[in-house]
Amino acid sequence: MGNEGSSLSKEQDYEVDTSVESYQVKLWEIQRANRQDGSHVSIFHLKSQDNTDKKIIKETAERGIMNMKVLRHPSILRFMSSYKDSNGLCLVTEPVIPLVEVLDVMGSHETIAGLYDIVEALQFLHDKVHMCHNNICLSSVFVSQDGSWKLGGLECMTKFSEKIPPSCKNFRDENCLAPEELGGKSKSKMFAHASDCYAFGLLCESLADGLTELGGDDLQSFETLITNGLLNEDFKVRPSFSDIINHQTFQNDYVDIKQFLKHITLKTEIQKAAFFRSLRQRLTGLPSDLVAHMVPPLLSRFVLLNLHAVEHFIPHIMTPQSG
Repeated sequence: MGNEGSSLSKEQDYEVDTSVESYQVKLWEIQRANRQDGSHVSIFHLKSQDNTDKKIIKETAERGIMNMKVLRHPSILRFMSSYKDSNGLCLVTEPVIPLVEVLDVMGSHETIAGLYDIVEALQFLHDKVHMCHNNICLSSVFVSQDGSWKLGGLECMTKFSEKIPPSCKNFRDENCLAPEELGGKSKSKMFAHASDCYAFGLLCESLADGLTELGGDDLQSFETLITNGLLNEDFKVRPSFSDIINHQTFQNDYVDIKQFLKHITLKTEIQKAAFFRSLRQRLTGLPSDLVAHMVPPLLSRFVLLNLHAVEHFIPHIMTPQSG
């Protein structure tokens, strides 16, 4: 966690490109934009609400911005700045697009890798920060330039010991609510993860039709996880995200390679040496389109300047694949 970025930006610091029409939520609208140095960003503009108290809107948006400023994780949407323009509050983040905009062109392995990113973010929130997201749904997930999924929509987050503020009711996706919440049942802190788990299960279920490329056993195992685990009516039975992250669905070379490159700065030299010695062989076993998606992180400065990569991997980058 950390507090990076500035809240002193001004509207003049950005050149707005286009609006993202596919993003339909109650609180924000998104625009693609460029900074003065030419780098890309996304700008979330606070929507005007006709039937909602302006104070509630402002407090909810500011809560989300504060959470994003404080909670730093590679799988959480990265705060860059915030400012006020003539229409109200604006949030500036790393350049992303809503997941809903790219679902039609996303393959099974990319979807599983993306879901792993979200599991990783929720494991961090639950195990390290002891907070619930409370609004896991399609509109809370974004895709960054390197294809990673990012968890956003942090406006309704609460500590395990807190109740969800009534003001959040207008801004949560009604379809992501767990049955115990709809029934007014209370849970102890031991099961505080269960509502997010159920909402994540609904997200997985909504994406399941796009996972046909998975093998029969992997697909069946994932469907069992969703039905018997994540969406179990008994919240005491739902798994924690520490358990979910180790599920066999996420144990494959594509996810493993992406995650290692994502966290390469945290790896030891021994881990890097082992990774780069086996990387070429592991990549040859993946479909070419998946390898193509990994080109940006494979050519990052953290890879190109690593001695183990220079010795074992980089000399083979331009070698054509046989067969």
